[in-house]
Amino acid sequence: MGNNLTREQIEEDFQKYKQLKKKIVDQNLPIKYRTARKITCPIQRGALYAQRKIKKQTVEVIGNKNYKLPKNRGVTFVVSHIGKYDFEIVKEQIKQQFYVMASDYRNMHGNFNEAMMEWFGVIYVDELSREDRLYSSKLNKKMLLDKLLTMILSEGTWNLSPNEIIMDTHLGAVDGAMSTNSLILPIALEQYGDHFVVNFGELYDPSEVANKILCDLKINESYNELDENEEKESSIKEQIKLEANTIMRDKLATLKWEIWEAHGVERRDSIPEDYWFNFIEDRIKEWPGYSMQEQIDSVVHTKEKIMQEEVGEYIKFISKVDPFYFGITNDRFQNYMKVSENIDEYLKSLREFRESLPEDEPIQKRLERYKSSKYKI
Repeated sequence: MGNNLTREQIEEDFQKYKQLKKKIVDQNLPIKYRTARKITCPIQRGALYAQRKIKKQTVEVIGNKNYKLPKNRGVTFVVSHIGKYDFEIVKEQIKQQFYVMASDYRNMHGNFNEAMMEWFGVIYVDELSREDRLYSSKLNKKMLLDKLLTMILSEGTWNLSPNEIIMDTHLGAVDGAMSTNSLILPIALEQYGDHFVVNFGELYDPSEVANKILCDLKINESYNELDENEEKESSIKEQIKLEANTIMRDKLATLKWEIWEAHGVERRDSIPEDYWFNFIEDRIKEWPGYSMQEQIDSVVHTKEKIMQEEVGEYIKFISKVDPFYFGITNDRFQNYMKVSENIDEYLKSLREFRESLPEDEPIQKRLERYKSSKYKI
């Protein structure tokens, strides 16, 4: 939380900030202090270098570190996200001034970090507000049309997954680029204790994906001309975003994989059993008092991920109601076959049966009711 600020005051100030953002977009107001930020960018990078030295952190930069940005197009740096220091580490390596999209307003407001981020250039996003996400996207596009540079940590949250190289990524980066004829520069980052490795990728133009899909579908309209209020065109636009985003995520994953290859192979017997637990603990310790709930709220919830979570929850419920539900026996298999022949009728009856159950009924009582019903398979 901010220094000496109540939760209510922080929320009130955040509302004012979001209203100002909305005003800038709706009235097409200029971005303030852009020249001052650009001029002082070397000082910003110098301050981050000094901070890193004080913290005894080291950085190794690989890949397309001598990238060249076009002068006549906007560019979004899309960066993988693993912990608190990602922004500072990557910001120090990028020579140009840019504006980063961040969801940390509630944690930064009223303290020194907020002042530094304002100086660097930041767009705060309220991940819990659909309207604010929309206006943040519009502001990002406005900046790109003005040939400014932006940064998006597209996973939306720290990647604390034990098995996803890059988690699902927001569609905002590719949508912003295709809507403004801008480019994307993917950047992957990995952290080994106090040592960071940054891998710069090649410039990516998602508009090429849009143009190919529209050409294959024999549609003469551009991505921007597709009407989101028309069902068919909205569906095509969604298809384009998903494909362009998948390619972008693959590029980030490849860059991360290249870091792992450069780091070298680890022997399994050299990895402690509690390695992952300690990894999570180390990330949390880097930002004392930080709300991990915000990390959860910021996770990208794709339709597939939502469905997976719902199926998982349903399986947990069924397992509690009937621990033997997923047991395989000949009798049960025969019952499944009978049900499958009249599946629509069965599901309708089963749904009506579930709706008839009292919501506050204890699990044990519900188990007895279910076992005695005709729906038990």
